[in-house]
Amino acid sequence: MRPATERDIAAVTTIVADAMMNDPLFVWAFPDALRRRGRIAQVSITFARIGIARGVVDLEPGAGVGIWYPPGSSPGPSTLLRGGILRPLVHSGAATIWRLLRADAQFDHAKRTAGVDRSSWYLAMLAVEPHAQGQGLGGRLLRRGTERADLTGSTIWRETSNPRNVELYERHGFEVAHHAARGRHPEFWGMLRPPRPDVVGRRGAGA
Repeated sequence: MRPATERDIAAVTTIVADAMMNDPLFVWAFPDALRRRGRIAQVSITFARIGIARGVVDLEPGAGVGIWYPPGSSPGPSTLLRGGILRPLVHSGAATIWRLLRADAQFDHAKRTAGVDRSSWYLAMLAVEPHAQGQGLGGRLLRRGTERADLTGSTIWRETSNPRNVELYERHGFEVAHHAARGRHPEFWGMLRPPRPDVVGRRGAGA
Protein backbone atom coordinates (compact mmCIF):
# COMPACT_ATOMS: atom_id res chain seq x y z
CA MET A 1 0.00 0.00 0.00
CA ARG A 2 1.33 3.45 -0.90
CA PRO A 3 0.23 7.05 -1.42
CA ALA A 4 -1.25 7.65 -4.87
CA THR A 5 0.12 10.32 -7.19
CA GLU A 6 -1.24 12.06 -10.27
CA ARG A 7 0.06 9.16 -12.34
CA ASP A 8 -2.35 6.88 -10.46
CA ILE A 9 -5.56 8.78 -11.29
CA ALA A 10 -6.71 6.21 -13.86
CA ALA A 11 -5.95 3.32 -11.48
CA VAL A 12 -7.85 5.01 -8.64
CA THR A 13 -10.93 5.73 -10.75
CA THR A 14 -10.97 2.18 -12.11
CA ILE A 15 -11.09 0.76 -8.58
CA VAL A 16 -13.82 3.18 -7.49
CA ALA A 17 -15.96 2.49 -10.55
CA ASP A 18 -15.64 -1.30 -10.21
CA ALA A 19 -16.36 -1.24 -6.48
CA MET A 20 -19.29 1.19 -6.57
CA MET A 21 -21.31 -0.27 -9.45
CA ASN A 22 -23.94 -1.61 -7.05
CA ASP A 23 -23.67 1.05 -4.35
CA PRO A 24 -27.21 2.27 -3.57
CA LEU A 25 -26.30 5.95 -3.95
CA PHE A 26 -24.77 5.51 -7.39
CA VAL A 27 -27.52 3.14 -8.54
CA TRP A 28 -30.02 5.87 -7.61
CA ALA A 29 -27.97 8.68 -9.17
CA PHE A 30 -27.10 6.78 -12.36
CA PRO A 31 -30.00 4.39 -13.06
CA ASP A 32 -28.69 3.48 -16.53
CA ALA A 33 -26.59 0.42 -15.68
CA LEU A 34 -24.86 0.43 -19.06
CA ARG A 35 -23.44 3.93 -18.46
CA ARG A 36 -23.11 3.84 -14.68
CA ARG A 37 -19.54 2.58 -14.46
CA GLY A 38 -18.26 5.30 -16.79
CA ARG A 39 -20.17 8.02 -14.93
CA ILE A 40 -18.80 6.89 -11.57
CA ALA A 41 -15.27 6.90 -12.99
CA GLN A 42 -15.71 10.42 -14.35
CA VAL A 43 -17.05 11.76 -11.05
CA SER A 44 -14.35 10.05 -9.01
CA ILE A 45 -11.59 11.73 -11.05
CA THR A 46 -12.39 15.03 -9.33
CA PHE A 47 -12.37 13.52 -5.84
CA ALA A 48 -9.10 11.69 -6.55
CA ARG A 49 -7.35 14.78 -7.89
CA ILE A 50 -8.41 16.88 -4.91
CA GLY A 51 -7.38 14.10 -2.53
CA ILE A 52 -3.92 13.84 -4.08
CA ALA A 53 -3.45 17.60 -4.10
CA ARG A 54 -4.89 18.45 -0.68
CA GLY A 55 -5.20 15.23 1.27
CA VAL A 56 -4.11 11.60 1.23
CA VAL A 57 -5.03 8.85 -1.19
CA ASP A 58 -4.00 5.41 0.03
CA LEU A 59 -3.67 2.97 -2.86
CA GLU A 60 -3.30 -0.79 -2.96
CA PRO A 61 -2.67 -1.08 -6.73
CA GLY A 62 -5.32 -3.07 -8.54
CA ALA A 63 -7.26 -3.76 -5.36
CA GLY A 64 -8.35 -0.86 -3.13
CA VAL A 65 -8.22 2.85 -2.40
CA GLY A 66 -9.11 5.30 0.35
CA ILE A 67 -9.49 9.03 -0.36
CA TRP A 68 -9.06 11.18 2.75
CA TYR A 69 -9.43 14.94 3.20
CA PRO A 70 -7.64 16.40 6.25
CA PRO A 71 -9.24 18.95 8.59
CA GLY A 72 -10.11 22.17 6.82
CA SER A 73 -9.59 20.78 3.31
CA SER A 74 -12.92 19.16 2.38
CA PRO A 75 -13.83 20.63 -1.01
CA GLY A 76 -16.78 22.95 -1.34
CA PRO A 77 -18.94 23.35 -4.45
CA SER A 78 -16.58 25.85 -6.11
CA THR A 79 -13.59 23.52 -5.69
CA LEU A 80 -15.54 20.59 -7.12
CA LEU A 81 -16.63 22.68 -10.08
CA ARG A 82 -13.07 23.79 -10.78
CA GLY A 83 -12.07 20.15 -10.53
CA GLY A 84 -14.37 19.28 -13.42
CA ILE A 85 -17.17 17.45 -11.64
CA LEU A 86 -19.89 19.24 -13.56
CA ARG A 87 -18.96 17.81 -16.97
CA PRO A 88 -20.01 14.20 -16.37
CA LEU A 89 -23.10 15.34 -14.50
CA VAL A 90 -24.27 17.50 -17.39
CA HIS A 91 -23.92 14.54 -19.72
CA SER A 92 -25.96 12.44 -17.29
CA GLY A 93 -28.93 14.81 -17.42
CA ALA A 94 -30.93 17.05 -15.11
CA ALA A 95 -32.40 14.17 -13.11
CA THR A 96 -28.96 12.97 -12.04
CA ILE A 97 -27.88 16.49 -11.07
CA TRP A 98 -31.05 16.89 -8.97
CA ARG A 99 -30.49 13.53 -7.25
CA LEU A 100 -26.88 14.28 -6.34
CA LEU A 101 -27.68 17.80 -5.16
CA ARG A 102 -30.42 16.38 -2.97
CA ALA A 103 -28.08 13.75 -1.54
CA ASP A 104 -25.43 16.39 -0.88
CA ALA A 105 -27.96 18.53 0.98
CA GLN A 106 -28.92 15.53 3.10
CA PHE A 107 -25.26 14.83 3.88
CA ASP A 108 -24.71 18.46 4.90
CA HIS A 109 -27.75 18.29 7.17
CA ALA A 110 -26.42 15.11 8.75
CA LYS A 111 -23.04 16.72 9.43
CA ARG A 112 -24.63 19.77 11.02
CA THR A 113 -26.87 17.56 13.15
CA ALA A 114 -23.84 15.57 14.31
CA GLY A 115 -21.86 18.72 15.07
CA VAL A 116 -19.14 17.98 12.50
CA ASP A 117 -16.97 20.96 11.67
CA ARG A 118 -13.80 21.72 9.72
CA SER A 119 -11.63 20.14 12.42
CA SER A 120 -12.62 16.65 11.27
CA TRP A 121 -11.03 14.41 8.69
CA TYR A 122 -13.42 13.36 5.92
CA LEU A 123 -13.32 9.93 4.32
CA ALA A 124 -14.53 10.79 0.83
CA MET A 125 -14.28 7.34 -0.71
CA LEU A 126 -13.32 3.83 0.37
CA ALA A 127 -13.38 1.29 -2.44
CA VAL A 128 -12.23 -2.30 -2.80
CA GLU A 129 -12.33 -4.21 -6.07
CA PRO A 130 -14.88 -7.05 -6.04
CA HIS A 131 -12.14 -9.69 -6.43
CA ALA A 132 -10.32 -8.33 -3.34
CA GLN A 133 -13.33 -7.99 -1.04
CA GLY A 134 -13.61 -10.12 2.07
CA GLN A 135 -9.82 -10.32 2.52
CA GLY A 136 -9.36 -7.56 5.09
CA LEU A 137 -8.20 -4.86 2.69
CA GLY A 138 -11.02 -2.48 3.61
CA GLY A 139 -9.95 -2.74 7.24
CA ARG A 140 -6.31 -2.04 6.39
CA LEU A 141 -7.30 1.02 4.38
CA LEU A 142 -9.40 2.24 7.29
CA ARG A 143 -6.55 1.73 9.78
CA ARG A 144 -4.24 3.86 7.65
CA GLY A 145 -6.63 6.77 7.93
CA THR A 146 -7.76 6.30 11.50
CA GLU A 147 -4.17 6.19 12.76
CA ARG A 148 -3.43 9.51 11.04
CA ALA A 149 -6.48 11.08 12.66
CA ASP A 150 -5.64 9.65 16.08
CA LEU A 151 -2.14 11.14 15.96
CA THR A 152 -3.67 14.63 15.75
CA GLY A 153 -6.66 13.93 18.01
CA SER A 154 -9.13 14.49 15.17
CA THR A 155 -12.56 13.04 14.52
CA ILE A 156 -13.46 11.43 11.18
CA TRP A 157 -16.73 11.79 9.30
CA ARG A 158 -18.06 9.38 6.70
CA GLU A 159 -21.38 8.81 4.93
CA THR A 160 -22.40 5.44 3.53
CA SER A 161 -25.53 4.28 1.76
CA ASN A 162 -24.51 0.63 1.86
CA PRO A 163 -25.82 -1.09 5.02
CA ARG A 164 -23.09 -3.75 4.77
CA ASN A 165 -20.47 -1.06 5.42
CA VAL A 166 -21.93 0.08 8.73
CA GLU A 167 -20.58 -2.88 10.70
CA LEU A 168 -17.14 -2.50 9.10
CA TYR A 169 -16.91 1.13 10.15
CA GLU A 170 -18.20 0.34 13.63
CA ARG A 171 -15.41 -2.21 14.08
CA HIS A 172 -12.95 0.63 13.48
CA GLY A 173 -14.42 2.99 16.03
CA PHE A 174 -17.10 4.79 14.00
CA GLU A 175 -20.49 5.45 15.55
CA VAL A 176 -23.77 6.08 13.77
CA ALA A 177 -24.46 9.79 14.32
CA HIS A 178 -27.28 10.16 11.80
CA HIS A 179 -29.57 7.72 9.97
CA ALA A 180 -31.90 8.74 7.18
CA ALA A 181 -34.41 6.09 6.19
CA ARG A 182 -35.25 5.52 2.56
CA GLY A 183 -37.55 8.20 1.17
CA ARG A 184 -36.91 10.36 -1.88
CA HIS A 185 -33.23 9.48 -1.61
CA PRO A 186 -31.36 6.28 -0.67
CA GLU A 187 -31.09 5.30 2.96
CA PHE A 188 -27.78 6.42 4.42
CA TRP A 189 -25.79 6.51 7.62
CA GLY A 190 -23.66 9.42 8.79
CA MET A 191 -20.83 7.98 10.87
CA LEU A 192 -18.51 9.82 13.22
CA ARG A 193 -15.34 8.41 14.73
CA PRO A 194 -13.98 10.11 17.85
CA PRO A 195 -10.19 10.23 18.22
CA ARG A 196 -8.57 7.26 19.96
CA PRO A 197 -5.00 8.35 20.82
CA ASP A 198 -4.80 5.52 23.36
CA VAL A 199 -4.85 3.01 20.49
CA VAL A 200 -1.96 4.74 18.75
CA GLY A 201 -0.07 4.87 22.05
CA ARG A 202 -0.47 1.14 22.63
CA ARG A 203 0.70 0.35 19.10
CA GLY A 204 3.68 2.64 19.47
CA ALA A 205 4.65 1.08 22.79
CA GLY A 206 4.56 -2.37 21.24
CA ALA A 207 6.59 -1.40 18.19
